[in-house]
Amino acid sequence: MDPSGTWFARQINATDQGVIYDLDLKVDGGKVTSGNRVEVFTPGDIHGRRVDPQIQATVWDKDGLLDTLRPRHQILHDVLDFASRSHHNSFFDQVAAHYGATESVEGEVTATAEALNKMVRPWCDTVVAKGNHDEHLEKWILTSDFRRDPINAGFFLTAAAAKVAAIRDQNTDFDLVAWVLTNAGLSPSIHFLSRRARLKIAGIRHDQHGDLGPNGARGSVVNIARTGEKSNIGHSHSAGITHGCYQAGTFSLLDMGYNTGPSSWSHSAIITYANSKRAVVTLRAGTWRA
Repeated sequence: MDPSGTWFARQINATDQGVIYDLDLKVDGGKVTSGNRVEVFTPGDIHGRRVDPQIQATVWDKDGLLDTLRPRHQILHDVLDFASRSHHNSFFDQVAAHYGATESVEGEVTATAEALNKMVRPWCDTVVAKGNHDEHLEKWILTSDFRRDPINAGFFLTAAAAKVAAIRDQNTDFDLVAWVLTNAGLSPSIHFLSRRARLKIAGIRHDQHGDLGPNGARGSVVNIARTGEKSNIGHSHSAGITHGCYQAGTFSLLDMGYNTGPSSWSHSAIITYANSKRAVVTLRAGTWRA
């Protein structure tokens, strides 16, 4: 707790040998050392240009959380929001996007690439886990009529042509979101995982977004925990821990327009330490610790 009364909660777990990590501190054999690097940083869902600007600055500005903890890896979820043309948008959402000058898909992709580039560090491997919002782009290509959307027709046709070319060439590794973001100037150091990829670091799976559960079920921290593998996920915007599954919150605005009523959403991230223990870090009042 800081002097203003703002509280911060973290989990502290020891190994069988009694080794404990808390942020950059390590306790081993009765000795405390500082400046230890975190193994993996998993922020809450990004949502592109709808990322909370205060959270973005607290985490990724110079000397922020990332520069302090210096994780060897950071795993990003739902990097693209796709509010510009989401299939969830109502007619009135589209009207609001028109008058708010936010209906250009290309404009949203460019803004997302710019936001992601600010998160890159040369000493940190940055990976994007495939999420449902990132797939909204491809769903738009599959279901929309570009002839009824003049402002996005050119971008639509270019993206569709790239996807068709990949299918023709049997390029099963082609990722449409990665392709459009790269064309928008995204750093080539950012890696994108496919839905079939497996990424295990420090004994924890980091490749699952959390929207897909076992045997075709809708994903949740509860049913993913039942798979028997330790994992870090995102998706629900609410922090949670169920057995071996840790769930991050969101780094987007907490008011996204479609969430009403009582909410468990929080600006929470997962930290994975070198000894495979984890903690949920929740940002409050513009900072991440007392």
